Amino acid sequence: LDNAQIIQGDLFNIDFSQIPHADVILSNPPYIPTSEIDGLQKEVHFEPTTALDGGLDGLDFYRCIAEKWTSNVKKNGYIALECGEEQSDDIINLFNGKYSENQVIYDFNNIDRIVTNKFLALPIFILSIIVSLNKYVS
Repeated sequence: LDNAQIIQGDLFNIDFSQIPHADVILSNPPYIPTSEIDGLQKEVHFEPTTALDGGLDGLDFYRCIAEKWTSNVKKNGYIALECGEEQSDDIINLFNGKYSENQVIYDFNNIDRIVTNKFLALPIFILSIIVSLNKYVS
């Protein structure tokens, strides 16, 4: 893709002056609460703990995105985040007051899987991707 940029770095300590404003930010952050890591299926333990551990309640990365990244999304841009089961309401609450519309996309088992946030009033970030997720919304 010529019109997409992938950024790898420390989500919590990014230098926003080096990043263009985005039409879309997609993220699959670690979302498993720390206390649940040891009880996961053995296949999951091949993943590094840093790819799984979302902090005490599993929401540390979502808090960071809501606090630091929303100002880098262009007007009418999106942030789409994969989430763990029953986390969507908490994630939506983190984005309340950020001038956004929220939507939950469910998987085939009707489990919340993605939270999208559309920013209506922020004149402000990187990927130019058109994602049609409507067919997955229940």
